[in-house]
Amino acid sequence: MNRRQWDVLTFWKINAIKIAIVLERRGFVTRADFKHIGIDPRRWITDWLKVSPNNTGFVANEHMPNFKAQHPRNYDQIAADWDKWKPAAPLFQGALAV
Repeated sequence: MNRRQWDVLTFWKINAIKIAIVLERRGFVTRADFKHIGIDPRRWITDWLKVSPNNTGFVANEHMPNFKAQHPRNYDQIAADWDKWKPAAPLFQGALAV
């Protein structure tokens, strides 16, 4: 994928940035986070995430795109609205709901 394609801020990219922010703030994401944000988790789980060491959800792997570097201003704007779109806290402790 060329650089220009990564620069486009689409609806999908906005939701991807939200997932990245959840990962940054919480340290992991769950399938419920993807459902809440409205993005399909399949590509993420296949390409960019791995099961967390303590089985609480998924964490980034070495292939995770750096959405903050791609869209720093937008990333910060979306993060500033955290209280408007944040997912609920996970209901489980230590068990991965896959």
